Amino acid sequence: MDFKFAHMADLHLGGWRDSELNRISLETFEDSMDACITEKVDFILISGDLFDTSMPSFDVLDIVSKKLNQVRQAGIPVYTISGSHDFSPSGKTILKVLENAELIKDVARGEEKDGKLRLTFTTDKKTGAKLTGIFGRKGQLDDVYYEHLDRSIEKEPGFKIFLFHSGIEEFKPGYLKDVRAMPLSLMPKNFDYYAGGHIHHGGEYDFHQRKMVFPGPLFPCNFQEFEKLGSGGFYIVKVKAGKISAEFREIKKYDSKIVRIDADKKSAKNVESETMKTLGSLKLENTILLLKVSGVLSEGKPSDIDFRTIANEAVSKGAKVVKKSISGLSSKEFKEIKIRPDSIENLEREVIKEHLGQYKTGLAKTAEPELIHAIMTGMDLEKMEGETVPVFEARVLEKGYQLVKK
Repeated sequence: MDFKFAHMADLHLGGWRDSELNRISLETFEDSMDACITEKVDFILISGDLFDTSMPSFDVLDIVSKKLNQVRQAGIPVYTISGSHDFSPSGKTILKVLENAELIKDVARGEEKDGKLRLTFTTDKKTGAKLTGIFGRKGQLDDVYYEHLDRSIEKEPGFKIFLFHSGIEEFKPGYLKDVRAMPLSLMPKNFDYYAGGHIHHGGEYDFHQRKMVFPGPLFPCNFQEFEKLGSGGFYIVKVKAGKISAEFREIKKYDSKIVRIDADKKSAKNVESETMKTLGSLKLENTILLLKVSGVLSEGKPSDIDFRTIANEAVSKGAKVVKKSISGLSSKEFKEIKIRPDSIENLEREVIKEHLGQYKTGLAKTAEPELIHAIMTGMDLEKMEGETVPVFEARVLEKGYQLVKK
């Protein structure tokens, strides 16, 4: 049977602290779902991290659930797995609520038998495609599931799709060489399509003459991704006469424009003046402006630069959003650069490394930094709207217990 489906991953809805970027991210999700309806795909795959947290805000959930309901009314099922961000060790995740409402179907299902993980298949009623997968966890903790996987699923007949949320060591781009990933040898064989997620870098790869695809983020999730990717998107995958073709569909609400200012050996006042002059020469209507200032100031401090006035100028010229990056900006008055904070995660790991060994924990050298990083990321919780203090405290305690118990 000939059919087609959409494959997306790493939407991280609700993940932006900037309210305008959060809104644009949600609009991008709506546009992608509308495109799937227009394209008349037979089903949609979301390979993890639909949300940036297991319990997104009401406003995010309200928009997402309405759009998913429109997709359901169009007769298009949505098959998902949880990712490293929206996974919950306790199982208390909004994905479960959406599944109970029959808006999505989690295909990461199985049982442990004789020390092995035996996955079960979900069969798409219209196409007969068989789907299964393994959910993602932070720090590649999902590796253990692959190591104990019952490989009998490789013999399952029919058209099979495997959803996963993990980087693959052999397929990592060079700039992500320090990101932990899973060896390709752990991946089950003989699936017709491997729907990847987690790595925010799109690409198509060959795995035993089968197609393995990473769509990358649907919408950039941070400044670095805007700088490197500019936009995001998803794949439309067509199956015709047994042959598979994948076409990337870019989803771009607004153009992004990067302005780089070299502040080296300049005063804070001169940098501000140069930035304003540069903006004056640009067309910024309906753009997302990325302002990157780096270098060592000869006079003044980074805080002496009036970035608020700069942002207001950009907005007055039609910019939808202004995001600045000044991590590479310093002054002669204060310069203490021990690490290169090219991303928040790398910055956290370097800080942890600098302070290891100050207390006796009894943990192995490799285990201690991973536990600390897991606690730092896992305990990054916010009190939700309408959530009482006792309920929030109980949620924090439960999360901490789950992290320490691992």
